[in-house]
Amino acid sequence: MPINRERRSRRTRRVVPGLVCLALAALTGSGCGEGASSPVGPPAAMGPHNGLLLPLPGDHGFVEILNEGKIDRSQRKITVAAYFLRPDKQSPLESLPTDVKVEIEGTGGKTIPLSPAANPPDPLSAARLVSAPGPYLLSQRNGEVSGTLNGERFTLGFDGGRLR
Repeated sequence: MPINRERRSRRTRRVVPGLVCLALAALTGSGCGEGASSPVGPPAAMGPHNGLLLPLPGDHGFVEILNEGKIDRSQRKITVAAYFLRPDKQSPLESLPTDVKVEIEGTGGKTIPLSPAANPPDPLSAARLVSAPGPYLLSQRNGEVSGTLNGERFTLGFDGGRLR
């Protein structure tokens, strides 16, 4: 059966630019397309719930930030959850931070407040704070989580899964 040269040509025109882009990204350490830039910091570690694990200042422990809820096309039923963990990453902080907020790029600068919300089956839920549902998809977005811990303000940034 003869191969359709036009079909092969179209396929080549679609595949070759992608391969060139990947090769350039590998050589230069950046992505392709408008707005692509190299990461700011090291990749963020993953927490016990597979969220981004960000170190709290003063070696007080970590905050794990992640999305919870059903992720559908509308993204209106997603919550942002933050678990505040001791340095061992396996147990909750004794005293939770107050005035915890998240800002996510693409929400028009909206500040998303988080409130305590335990989830009884999870032993770490005593340290869980959650937002109201909304279009708050964290994946591949930049943002900040801030609050007050032991009387001191903190702000922790992340860039699409990397520490800032």
